[in-house]
Amino acid sequence: MATKSRNNILKDVRFGVSQLTYALINDGTFDFNQGDLLYWDSSAHIVKALDSDAHAATLVGVAVRAAYLAPYVSFGQASGPAMQKSYYDCALVGFGCVASFYSTNAETYYDNDQVFYSSDAQTLTKTDPGAGHPVGVVKMPSGSASLTIAGGATVLIPVLVIPQFPIASL
Repeated sequence: MATKSRNNILKDVRFGVSQLTYALINDGTFDFNQGDLLYWDSSAHIVKALDSDAHAATLVGVAVRAAYLAPYVSFGQASGPAMQKSYYDCALVGFGCVASFYSTNAETYYDNDQVFYSSDAQTLTKTDPGAGHPVGVVKMPSGSASLTIAGGATVLIPVLVIPQFPIASL
């Protein structure tokens, strides 16, 4: 997994971060980190970390927590078959909130620019990869001294996450 677990929710746009729960598969196949954009896989009937622009068509939001509670629970052993991940019973997904995501080099971001999936579930680009499925819009902080953000490998941009599933206006 190329992403890191991090609390990237900057602010809510209502009185709290709107959240929905979704089913998880706890075998390690579809793990995701806190802060990843998630989409609904209608074949497997679960949420997964966003991995393409095409899957952004069923974007559900941003992971409020990782798929697992703890990376490993050893049950008193240093290693061996008893080592296993401890999972939550469901995925907790936030939407309608502003969250920070990594930007793309050589791009300049302005307020209300549409952003799209780039290289992983926490990196976005202004360049439409072709299918035209934006994951949200850039939202500059109130009172910001700068009206633009110059993108880079470690530069974060604030994005209003707009879900496309179950309905875009949720």
